[in-house]
Amino acid sequence: MMVLPLLLSTLQAPAVLDEAVLVVRRDSVEVAREQYQLVASSRTGGWTLGATCRFAGPDVHGTTLVPVLAVGADSLPRTLQFDVTGPGEPLRVLGQSGRDRITLRYLGHGTERARELPVRGTTVVLDDSVASFYILAAWFARSSSVRLTAVFARSARTAAITVTDRGIEPTTVNRAPLSLRHVIVTGADGATLAHVWLDASGRLMKVENSGAHWTAERLAG
Repeated sequence: MMVLPLLLSTLQAPAVLDEAVLVVRRDSVEVAREQYQLVASSRTGGWTLGATCRFAGPDVHGTTLVPVLAVGADSLPRTLQFDVTGPGEPLRVLGQSGRDRITLRYLGHGTERARELPVRGTTVVLDDSVASFYILAAWFARSSSVRLTAVFARSARTAAITVTDRGIEPTTVNRAPLSLRHVIVTGADGATLAHVWLDASGRLMKVENSGAHWTAERLAG
């Protein structure tokens, strides 16, 4: 079984493991806020991660992302519901994991289409605009690189990534100096995709997305 953060090891009933607001900035300008909640279930032995991301940047004003991802006791994805609303037509993406594949359905106004993506090995669901999803990738990180398959549901694509636990390193969160667990997410070409920072209890404190050029920091309190 996965060696998960300390706060996951003492659960006996459904419980909220963590909830927070992340402030998302690009070039020091706030472009979004993401509220997320991570809940454990004693019935299934798994977890549910839900988030609401509201964007206010000039190119994405009024866009809201509401993903809800259920993972099993093995920390692998089981189901996904991902609602997207904004200036354009609303979209709902439904995901269901199967053996060596994930099936995605895209529902719009009077339209429906489906994609089936092959996946191999350990799989996580990521999104270029949802910071909290990176905590699930961080769960698999070890001191030596671990290979994963990342599913990007909205764009119906997969990517090979690796995660590496760098241990406790210094950083800042909202300009305050902290020492946090540092996990690096790397693409197949060796380029760094994201830096993920967790506290001693496994709570997500900061995500620096190198590819999409944003930083999400936990709001105090």
